[in-house]
Amino acid sequence: MNMQEIIDNRGWATSLRRSLPPWIVKPIRNIVFNMASIIPENFKYSLAEKFQNKRYPYSIVKSGDKVVQVGAPRDILRSGRSRAIHFARKVGPKGKVLVIEPDPDSADALKNFAKRNHLENRIVVINKGAWKERALLNFIINPEHPATNRLEVVAWKEKSKAKEYEGKNCISIEVDSLANILKVENFPPPDLVSITTNGAEEEIVEGLWGDSSIDFAEYVSLAPPRENNISIMKKYGYHWLALDDRGQLFKRSNS
Repeated sequence: MNMQEIIDNRGWATSLRRSLPPWIVKPIRNIVFNMASIIPENFKYSLAEKFQNKRYPYSIVKSGDKVVQVGAPRDILRSGRSRAIHFARKVGPKGKVLVIEPDPDSADALKNFAKRNHLENRIVVINKGAWKERALLNFIINPEHPATNRLEVVAWKEKSKAKEYEGKNCISIEVDSLANILKVENFPPPDLVSITTNGAEEEIVEGLWGDSSIDFAEYVSLAPPRENNISIMKKYGYHWLALDDRGQLFKRSNS
């Protein structure tokens, strides 16, 4: 299946990156993010929902659902594009969103945002990284653009992008498999797992199921979109459904 054969729900930011050179995209992104950061929080997310509710992955989230969000950088939070917040608003008081975010500043920002906006009972924030197993790994942090943060082992694996991370801050973080995190947190089987982690998707998915496919999570969203995501998810019994606002949405084939 190719991109022309599936639903394309990518947003304006993705379209902008695809149509303009990086040296133009970066200042435009910074201007938009700075402008969005001064808009009142509740109004900003309420306005964004008018555009998001009919698009994947938000359109599949229902009241009472359980959602796992891996990755919640604070610059995306300030801009009104945080998946964690949009999911929390959609699942309602009977639903729950488990967020795994390794950057301490971003994790704290999300907790404070949730408290200010009366969402603290819907969001559980875990300050650690997701991976295929329990370990201590180096995490590269870009304070100016936390959405580009990534594990050092992933940054050097992608040699074409390695230079972008030279000289950046690096901290040691605890990582664990999603299966272990769900067990420790006693989190119920999720309806949706959303992974936005700049290249660690394959290892995180491996840590969710291990060697066997667990019969939960009807949907899995992986961002950014990559060709090998299709074969990775097929191994666990999922087919590619759509291009969502930031990545690829997969649906369990037997559901």
